[in-house]
Amino acid sequence: MIRLIRLLSTRSSRVFILALLILIFLINRPVRVDLKGAPTDFSGLSDFSNWPSAAQLPRRLVRHLRGSSGLDIDDRYLFVRELGSGCEGTVRLYRDTSSGSPVAIKSFQSKYRNPLPARVTEALEAEDVTYWPTEIPATILLGGSTLGRNDSGLISKHEFESSNVDILPALDYFLIRGSTRPLDPLIWHLVTPYLGKGTFIDLSKRLAAENRTFAHLDLSLRPSLHRFLGSLARMHRIGMCHNDVKPDNIFVEDHRWLLGDMGNVRELRHPYYSTSQWHRDGQWADCQANDVRRALLSYLNLVRRAAADPGAFDQQFLCRSSLLGELYWRFMEEPISARELQDELRLGHEKRSTEGFVSCPYSQGSFFWSTSKPLVSHRVNLELRWSTVPEKFKFWIH
Repeated sequence: MIRLIRLLSTRSSRVFILALLILIFLINRPVRVDLKGAPTDFSGLSDFSNWPSAAQLPRRLVRHLRGSSGLDIDDRYLFVRELGSGCEGTVRLYRDTSSGSPVAIKSFQSKYRNPLPARVTEALEAEDVTYWPTEIPATILLGGSTLGRNDSGLISKHEFESSNVDILPALDYFLIRGSTRPLDPLIWHLVTPYLGKGTFIDLSKRLAAENRTFAHLDLSLRPSLHRFLGSLARMHRIGMCHNDVKPDNIFVEDHRWLLGDMGNVRELRHPYYSTSQWHRDGQWADCQANDVRRALLSYLNLVRRAAADPGAFDQQFLCRSSLLGELYWRFMEEPISARELQDELRLGHEKRSTEGFVSCPYSQGSFFWSTSKPLVSHRVNLELRWSTVPEKFKFWIH
């Protein structure tokens, strides 16, 4: 026993035992599976079995960068300017020479989740490409595509306006090598219509210049919200969730709002919804209710930011004394589907509970309201976030 104690007291023995314990820990540590990177299963969609058809394949699956800017794509798409970039890739504005119309082209730089369909693999022939971004099949299958309809590949203005699917459609998709070096990887690109009126962010700025009350804005915008919820309801009905509904991903075309950025689309029973990574970002396990919640939060933020009376919005929102406030709090207490929320909006009024209105500490004229307006504003800011993680820290958890 004494010899054993002496043996363990040496530095080399302690280092050996520590290394052995670390090795045992690593061997028995459960392997972490990247469920966020698991592919989206589109097999439940009715038109997926024979997808894509020959007509849905682009004329050219591999294109090349050309021109003085080095960003023109063959002689088809001429680079205009950068639109934005993020962790998934870069979006640029181009002019389609076959139609003269502006288009948005997204290049994908993040890890691709979905395996290529057999028809696309065959069309690529010798190219060693086996995966593509989920956003490409999701956009084509859920938003539609004009591939194979005409030489330009562009959807007509009448067809676009009359469509009841308020999701940005796909105009084209292809691969481009990252540079002129032959060993550089091929990068996927997706072409969609360019909507010059931007997103909810841009809409809020235009509406703010009109100097209208939040109640008046809500009244005028609700028909657009009703239609937008219809798109979510159709997506949910076929077993898919968007998972990234937010102001940056809602595009505006007059009174019509279109959902874009389909890269996080997943089926209802995707394993990612059961992970701690999903929940610690403030997401709900029920992805359908989560989509509706995020849509409602996006709408409330739009109205609040554009209103001439944000203080009145905050007070009535917290006191549930406005239609918007009551709608939100009842949804948080008992979530409903996109279709059910549509029905409530169609009725033109909500069931209103007046209990607690008189004693509401945020009522105008109360001592708390007159002394703590910044705290009230902060309370609403916290409530109307669609994530529990500040944007600047999100890279730590994704």
